[in-house]
Amino acid sequence: TRQTGNLTGLISCDSSVVYDASTTGSTQLVALTSGQTIYVCGYDITVGSTATNVKLTYGTGTACATGLTSLTPAFQIAANGGVIHASPLWGGMKTAASNALCINASAANAVQAVVYYTKF
Repeated sequence: TRQTGNLTGLISCDSSVVYDASTTGSTQLVALTSGQTIYVCGYDITVGSTATNVKLTYGTGTACATGLTSLTPAFQIAANGGVIHASPLWGGMKTAASNALCINASAANAVQAVVYYTKF
């Protein structure tokens, strides 16, 4: 059986956002724009001296609290460790339309992140 579907052209990311804080819970990285979708090409996340679970999420409302949905698993990052997913092109990770992009940390530990994205 042959499957057919819509083809999507190459999507490259033209924006980035930096997160550098020691907060627990969700923090908005990219604000929602009505009718637009945020396409994530890559990320670089590191943590400080305490192991911390960190994930990317999306939703609406303050800090993505409404309709909270995970984009990544909760990476269990060891103290002074990190996780990198780098690509100049979109690989399939995106928010739902009209949703913000957030980061969620399990502990009030230093977390630094750069997320590469585009939206339209």
